[in-house]
Amino acid sequence: MDLKGKSVTVLDHFAKTGETRTVPLNSVLVEALGRLRADSRDKSGPVFTTHHLRASKPLRSIRTAFETVCENAKLTDVTPHVLRHTFASRLVMAGVDLRTVMELGAGRVWEWFNGTRT
Repeated sequence: MDLKGKSVTVLDHFAKTGETRTVPLNSVLVEALGRLRADSRDKSGPVFTTHHLRASKPLRSIRTAFETVCENAKLTDVTPHVLRHTFASRLVMAGVDLRTVMELGAGRVWEWFNGTRT
């Protein structure tokens, strides 16, 4: 995560596509992540951690935390995949060009869409 450069890099072994990519962060997210980093024990380590005894360990999955947040907010049928589609839909409705939407979406579906629509 590069808060100064306003981006986060997803390494290939964590990416759904198996490819490393850099994703831009908007100023609201940069500010929120900056606050989390400032409040963390390790100022240069992972932002999202789980606490075991006295040591912080990086989260290996967001599944449990995501499900808990959705349950607390009384949201049903919401998954990270649904959020991804919502993200793309809102970009299009805001007038963002399809190439940018495809690059930010970074999935095989976007590659298919781009290849068949040209």
